[in-house]
Formats: sequence, C-alpha cells, structure tokens
Amino acid sequence: QETYYGAGKPIAYGYDTFEPIPFREARPALQSFPGDEALDVLHGWGVRYVVVSANAYGADWPGTLEFLKTLPRMKLLQTIDEARTWNVDPGVLDAQPELLQYFEPDTFAVFELER
Repeated sequence: QETYYGAGKPIAYGYDTFEPIPFREARPALQSFPGDEALDVLHGWGVRYVVVSANAYGADWPGTLEFLKTLPRMKLLQTIDEARTWNVDPGVLDAQPELLQYFEPDTFAVFELER
C-alpha cells in the first residue's frame, strides 16, 4: 500500500515519525546519498525530484552544493531561500540552543534526478 501526500503525488523523504517498511528496508542504501546506491533506490521508486536542505549540512553546505552540482545523475533546477517564519525570544535559545535548528530559515536545492 502506498501513502500519498499533497496533490495526489507520492513522496519519499528522509525523516518522519513513521517510516514505511520499504523506506526502512532501503535505509542502508539511502544513507549513501548522494551515492549511486541511494540514487538507484530513488530511481526505482520513481522519484523525479530531490530536495536537499542546506541546514542539514551546516557549514559544509557550500562545498556540498558544489559537489552535488557535479553529479551527472542530478541536475540542479533551483535554490529556494526560506523566509524567517518564527520570531523566538533569544532567551529561549540561550536556555536550549539545540532548538536553534528549528527556527533558522533554510535554503533548499531542488534537483531533477536524471533517468
């Protein structure tokens, strides 16, 4: 059974509270992203677009983005800068700095997975 989200399109993504069995089974291969093994799994699932979060790579993002752009199986379509959506009292983040990742705007790179 497939799960569909949004406008009737399937979605495969890296983090959730519930992972369908095929995702759990493919986790070892997916952890090699952006290696060929991971791209093969995504291709096999019919994935057409791969969205990568800059915040997930932290300070390594500029180099990671440049590397991803060199991969023959991934074509960069665009980058999207997320607007700040939360204004948080700095005292909250001083007390719990691990929450910062949830309040910082992100940048997303959208790639088309070449067939």
